[in-house]
Amino acid sequence: MTPWFDHCRRAASVLLVVLCLLVVPAVAYAQFTSSKPSTLSVGTDTLETPTAITGSYSCSVFGSTEYMSVTISTFTDLGPTGSTYGFGLAIGSTVKDSVSSTVKRQTLTGSRSYDGLATTWTIGIQGFLKGWSSAIGTKSITCPSRTNQSGTF
Repeated sequence: MTPWFDHCRRAASVLLVVLCLLVVPAVAYAQFTSSKPSTLSVGTDTLETPTAITGSYSCSVFGSTEYMSVTISTFTDLGPTGSTYGFGLAIGSTVKDSVSSTVKRQTLTGSRSYDGLATTWTIGIQGFLKGWSSAIGTKSITCPSRTNQSGTF
């Protein structure tokens, strides 16, 4: 091959590469020009904190142990449907009983060593749905010292 022909071949190759780089993106360009409005909409939702917790309780002292039984009748959950709920009964930060359920009516029980003082028990309810969780709704009940008591909340 002659140097002149080799030069021309290389120049033609470079020219073809440049043309490909310019033409290929223009061929791949697309534009959507529909005048119809979209029927798809996107929104957000939150898991609401359970509120208006109602039910009944019974606290008693037997020997050196104090007992608490709580039956949650219902509560309000304004979040999306299909939630699972975590229920807990605690004294301070110590959970004495817990259960997870899709049913709003639950019974929780707990006990502790009797110390002769009034005890405040806290009911906590938290909603869960597909990896999301709500804040914890709470209700506190104080059992007096040296007295058995029952009531509603």
